[in-house]
Amino acid sequence: MNKLSSFQKLAILIILLLIVIFGCVFLVLKINKKSAASVIAPVQNATQNTIPNQIQVPVPAVSKNYNQIVSDITAKQKDGTATAADLIDLGVAYVNLGKLDEAETAYLQAIAKDPSSSQAYNNLANIYRDKSDFIKAEQNYKTAIKLDPQNSKTYINLAFMYNNLMNNKQSAIDILNQGLVAIPDNSEMKNLLAEYSK
Repeated sequence: MNKLSSFQKLAILIILLLIVIFGCVFLVLKINKKSAASVIAPVQNATQNTIPNQIQVPVPAVSKNYNQIVSDITAKQKDGTATAADLIDLGVAYVNLGKLDEAETAYLQAIAKDPSSSQAYNNLANIYRDKSDFIKAEQNYKTAIKLDPQNSKTYINLAFMYNNLMNNKQSAIDILNQGLVAIPDNSEMKNLLAEYSK
């Protein structure tokens, strides 16, 4: 029986480590979801915030959970009882399953049901950002900000896209300054502004 090379051992170790990390993050987010009443779903914050194109290493139990969410909400769609919040959850599940096109459709359906949903616009913008459609991403982030100027995550997402993906540091600084006018004490935006202003 052939022995594994050092590279193969390292690759297996990295994969196992990623699986453990994703499993721990999922458990923490699940606990936070129960204890925090938040407009933005915790899973969405972890997977669809400022780091596009994350490597998705599904843990079997986690994948099963997302598949169950898809199944449950799809059934609601068929019987006409799916709400905008359900469709946002559906989009989040699709993102975590690596199905960006399906997530985009779910977010568009959420917006059709509730055009005032800042979260749906933010999540849709994240999809466009991850597909490198920066014009559509920018439009949807700005709509999300107009609908909810108190949501720091949208300013951060847009600033990240400007600075890290579009090489437009000044626009990133400007949007963070705009965010700090709306939410003056937000330490995350202050820290990001300091970093981008270097």
